Amino acid sequence: MNNKEISLHNERWNYIDLMEFFALFFVIMYHATLYNYNFLSDNKTIYYIRYFTRAIMSTCVPLFFFCNGYLLFNRPFDLQKHIIKTIKIILLTALWGIIGLIIFSVYTHTSLNLHDFIYNLITLNPLGWINHLWFMGILVLLYIFAPLLVKIFKSSVRNFKILLFIFFIIGFGIKAVGYTVYAIGIANNQNMPEIMQFAEHNIFRMTQFYAFPYFTLGGIVFHYKNAILKIKALYRNLISVLLIIANCCMLYLMAVFFTNHTATAEPWDIVWCGYDTVFTLLNVCCIFVLSLNYNHKFKLIKNISINTLGIFFIHNIVIRITIDKFVCHAFFQTLIGNISYVLFVMLLSLIIVFLLGKIPILRKTISLT
Repeated sequence: MNNKEISLHNERWNYIDLMEFFALFFVIMYHATLYNYNFLSDNKTIYYIRYFTRAIMSTCVPLFFFCNGYLLFNRPFDLQKHIIKTIKIILLTALWGIIGLIIFSVYTHTSLNLHDFIYNLITLNPLGWINHLWFMGILVLLYIFAPLLVKIFKSSVRNFKILLFIFFIIGFGIKAVGYTVYAIGIANNQNMPEIMQFAEHNIFRMTQFYAFPYFTLGGIVFHYKNAILKIKALYRNLISVLLIIANCCMLYLMAVFFTNHTATAEPWDIVWCGYDTVFTLLNVCCIFVLSLNYNHKFKLIKNISINTLGIFFIHNIVIRITIDKFVCHAFFQTLIGNISYVLFVMLLSLIIVFLLGKIPILRKTISLT
C-alpha cells in the first residue's frame, strides 16, 4: 500500500461513527418498542404522534448498508482479507443463532429437539430472539458481490454510476410504481390488493434488493463529500433538516393511507416497509450530510461504533430478558421512557461486549479482527 492507501486504511471517520450510532439506536428502538401507537384500536392523537416518530426509524437498516459501502469502497481492498472476513461473518452469524436459541430454550423453559433446533436456526425463529440475523445474510450477499462492484468502482466511476442508477430503478422504482398504481386505484374506488401484494412481495423486495443501492450509494458519496462541505453549513444543514421533516411527513401520510385502506388490525409497518421508499433514501442522504458536521471524538459513540457487530448480535437477547421488567411501568410506555430503555439496552449490550472482549477465547465471537 502507498502512503495515501495507508492513511485511508487507518483513518477513522467520526461522522460514520455517528451514523452507525443512529443506525443501531433506531434498530433497537424498532425491536424494543414499548409504547402503543396503534391508532386503529384507539383514535388518540398521541398514537398518531408516536406513529409519526417511527418514520425516521425506517433509516435504521439502510444506514448500516450505506456505512458498510462507504467504508468498503473507499479503503484499500484486499480480496484475500475480504474473503476471510466474509467467512467469519457467516460463522459468527451461525454461532450467535445457536447461542440465541440455547438462551431462548433455557430462559423460556422450551424444549427443542435436534430437528426443531436446526429448523429454527435456518428459519431464524423464534421472533424476537434471532430473527434480526436476517441482516447478516444480506450483508454476506453484498460482500459476495463486493469484489466485482469494487472492480467496477475502481476502473470506471461512470460505469459505477450507471450501475447505481439501475440499482435505484430496481430497488425503489418497482415498489414506487406499485404503490402509486394502488393509490390511484383507491382514489378511483378500485381496491387492487394484488398490486399492493406485488409492491411489497415481489422477488426484489423479498430478497431485500434495496440493500444494493444503499451499499453502492455509500461508496460513491465519498467523492462528493468535499463538494458538500463547500456549501455553507447553515444552508446545507437547514435544507437537510427540512427535507427530513418533509420526507417523514410524506412517509407518514402514505403509511396512514395504506393503513386505512387495507384490512388489518395493526398500522402499516412504517419501518420495515419504509426501507425501500424514496423518502427513506433521501433521509439517509440527509443524515449523511448532517453527520459531516460531527468532528468530535465522543468516546461513547466511538466505542458503540467500534463494537456495532457485537452489540447487534447481543441486543435482542438483552431485550427479551429485560423487557418484561420495564414494560410494566407506565413511564417506559411513553416515547421518552422508551428512548431511556433503548439507551439502557445499548449500554448494557456494550458492557457485555466489553466483558466478552476481555476473555481471549470469547473475544473472537464479537469481532471480525
